[in-house]
Amino acid sequence: MFLYENLVVFDFESITVPQSCLPNSEMTRYIGKHVPISVSVFSNLLSEPIFICNSDPRLLVSKFLEELVILSRSSSQQLRKVLQRNFEASDEKLQVTECSSDDIPNENESNKRGKKFLLQVRSDLITYCDNLPVFGFESLRYDLNLIEEALLDILLNDYQCSPSVIKV
Repeated sequence: MFLYENLVVFDFESITVPQSCLPNSEMTRYIGKHVPISVSVFSNLLSEPIFICNSDPRLLVSKFLEELVILSRSSSQQLRKVLQRNFEASDEKLQVTECSSDDIPNENESNKRGKKFLLQVRSDLITYCDNLPVFGFESLRYDLNLIEEALLDILLNDYQCSPSVIKV
């Protein structure tokens, strides 16, 4: 198992916008709705934190995701450089396996298993390089709920992906 070299931490801030149409109950009187206004992003990939402020929640979340994509690409490039020797070694062994499988008919099954293993190792290295852990400061209870509507809309429509969020 690998430990991730790079990571990102974020924290959203909000303001309360008055709204009279929110339904009151016997115990609660609503005076407004929390609306995200800014986000701070820090990563060990950065020399300075990123601060994004926008009164439009969708534009704020969109810019936040753009910064995450940039950081993810930077992390991937950095890790691929660090692991370049591993990629080259797996490529060399895959070429040797392909050549020797034709030369030695009795060891075809062994070579197939070896090639499958090497392909899996290479795939795992690529997955490792392309993943960047992103942590939110108290985001489980607040931040993700605060940006949920805009976040899902952007991920589904702009990025055309199926989001998966791990809440711990």
